[in-house]
Amino acid sequence: MKKLGKIKKEEIDECIDVLCKKISSLKNEDEAKVFILGFLTEKERLSIGRRIIVAKNLLNNKSYTRIADELGVGMDTIANVRRWINEGIYKRKSRKSSGYFYDSRGSNQNLLSQLKKKY
Repeated sequence: MKKLGKIKKEEIDECIDVLCKKISSLKNEDEAKVFILGFLTEKERLSIGRRIIVAKNLLNNKSYTRIADELGVGMDTIANVRRWINEGIYKRKSRKSSGYFYDSRGSNQNLLSQLKKKY
């Protein structure tokens, strides 16, 4: 069992599940924004925003080197975002099984097309 500081990884996974349920229960984008602004620190928001900008640049076919130079992010971050785009953001290990599952909201292609429309 992996520990992150004094918190077990399984506890963090449960907290992420609670966070996802909370976000999905919000009524609209404005409520989600208020929740996120209140919940995350400025540094955490910047980190998430940077990853979204990396995704936008990757979808616009910018090179890893150019993205790294322009945004000051590491190659590992860019590679992780590329993997996130290619595999789908909803792919994760399930605590209930040893396999992977995809969120029922759509396929990877649907996710990719949504990101491309957005950016």
